[in-house]
Amino acid sequence: MTGSAHATAATGKECWRTSSTKQRIILFEKAFIPSTIFNFMRSNTHILLGMLAGSVYFSYFPAKGLVLQVLFSLALIFGVLLPDIDEAHSTIGQRAGFISKLIQKIFKHRGFFHSVWMILILFALFKFVFVKYFTLNDFILMGFLVGYAAHLLGDAITVNGIKPFYPLGLTIRGPVRTGKFSEVLVALAIITWMVTH
Repeated sequence: MTGSAHATAATGKECWRTSSTKQRIILFEKAFIPSTIFNFMRSNTHILLGMLAGSVYFSYFPAKGLVLQVLFSLALIFGVLLPDIDEAHSTIGQRAGFISKLIQKIFKHRGFFHSVWMILILFALFKFVFVKYFTLNDFILMGFLVGYAAHLLGDAITVNGIKPFYPLGLTIRGPVRTGKFSEVLVALAIITWMVTH
């Protein structure tokens, strides 16, 4: 090992020794976990939470028939992704294009689209328009709503949190840092639970 390599290693050890627990987690993330994993995790963690919520819903209200199960799952994934249409760089935002940019400009990210009001509006729209006039099955509607609610729950456990009664100031937040190691742990915990149950 060269002198410069020895110096770098020594500096790294000293930085680790004098760091707080929070700083050590950040150092670990930068050193051992590729940033691409974090970018991958953001939308996929929401989908995992939706799958978890959907499986719990299935355990109480089982779907009759494979077709209905598939439609429920598709509606659930759509519901999981839709709240982030207020963020132009999100998975769904990139596909929605200027519509997402317009929504973000008007409502801001994690604003109205991340509130219970939006869930109530969407429920009324689907229940009294799509279900009534387009014969949409209630079970598919519930898949969408379960997915949407799962997304809000996922954002509510992050450090930025959400304002469930936006524009009122009440904020619900948790310890998870979006796109960081703590989110990886949440995803792994969900996968472990789903595999073992």
